[in-house]
Amino acid sequence: MNSGEQVSINRVARRDDVKSPERKSPNPGGSKGGPAHREKIKERIRELEGEGMEHVAGGDKPEERVDTPGGEKGYRRPDITMDDNGTPYRENVGRQTKSRGPIFRERRAQNDIEQATGQCAFTAYNDCD
Repeated sequence: MNSGEQVSINRVARRDDVKSPERKSPNPGGSKGGPAHREKIKERIRELEGEGMEHVAGGDKPEERVDTPGGEKGYRRPDITMDDNGTPYRENVGRQTKSRGPIFRERRAQNDIEQATGQCAFTAYNDCD
C-alpha cells in the first residue's frame, strides 16, 4: 500500500464534503422560528394589546436584547416585550413537553431572562394531546 492509499483510507469526511441536494435547513424561518411559532407570537401580541398593554418589541418589531449576566448565555431575546403601564412584560413562545412545561431549551432561556429581569412568561405553540 502506498502512502496515497493510506491517506484516502484514513481520511474522515467532513460535513462540508458531503453534498446532499435534499438537505434542508433545520429552521427555514431562521431566528424568528417557523410559521406556527410566528403565528402564536402574533396571536399573543393581539391578546396582550387587548389587555391594555403596548407592544414594544418582538413579533414584527426587532426583539429586545436582555443582558443575562451569570446566565447560560450572555444575553437573550424574548419573543415578545410589552409595556404594561410602565412595567416591562416579557414572554417567550415555544414548544412544550407532554407534561405541558417548556422544553429544556425554552426553560433555560426563560430562567436566564427571569434572573436578569425578574419576569418572563411562557406560552406554548404546540399541542400535546
